Amino acid sequence: MRLFGVVLALVMALGALVMAITMDDLAGTPTCSAVRSGAAAIPSDRKCFAGSEARRSAVLGMGIAGAASAAAAAVLAVAFALRGGPVRLLAAAIALALALVGLSILVGAA
Repeated sequence: MRLFGVVLALVMALGALVMAITMDDLAGTPTCSAVRSGAAAIPSDRKCFAGSEARRSAVLGMGIAGAASAAAAAVLAVAFALRGGPVRLLAAAIALALALVGLSILVGAA
């Protein structure tokens, strides 16, 4: 079970890192409507967020919260590996992280 806790901690930490990097990239990306209207400069990578500013804010909020939940789950997985608990809290943190990240992806892709 300790090995499972260590692997779970690594997976959740990697997921939190990837999500945090993605949200940082999205925070610096203007919306396409802002680029078209001239309110924002054309980014160097020539990419823009296809949704509205409100949708981008919702995606950022859920994504950052999901990354924080994944980081908390990684810490709880280390506690699980060291002493065998808290299993319910770990499961809740993982479920919350998956739900928030999944919602963030769904809202961003819609």
